Amino acid sequence: MNKIIKLTLAIIIILGATKSFAQQQERPVIWTASVERTKPDSATLVFTAAIDKEWHIYSQFTPDGGPIPTAFTYPKPTTPSNYLLVGKTTEPKADEAYDKDFGLKIMTLQGTPIFRQQVAVRANQKVVIPVKIDYEACKNKCLFLDTSFVMTIPPFTK
Repeated sequence: MNKIIKLTLAIIIILGATKSFAQQQERPVIWTASVERTKPDSATLVFTAAIDKEWHIYSQFTPDGGPIPTAFTYPKPTTPSNYLLVGKTTEPKADEAYDKDFGLKIMTLQGTPIFRQQVAVRANQKVVIPVKIDYEACKNKCLFLDTSFVMTIPPFTK
């Protein structure tokens, strides 16, 4: 009887450890976000990707037929909005190299690339903008990941 109890406990411990390990998803990219507000009618949303050494993500401007590009999604508000996105989200110059698997030139980002989105806002109102970032992080394997932020732009004060 004592052996059965010990065996059962061992199985429970192993299953618990396996479940815990499986729930820990690898995150080779840590995103942070901030707001730069220098003018009454505009702000810049700033997103920084801290990418682990030897990992990379793909440029937003990756050509069709290539790997999954990084994508910033700003859902349209359901009510009249007090902000307007100005242009597209910008990124630093990506590294370009021919990829034989895709048969085309791909663009990757490593290190700590900073992405910026200009926003036109009403000076006297607080602005809330939800943002979702979808991306593929690769090293010896690729992970399809996402992260979300709710950006708050306070009313402009001098």
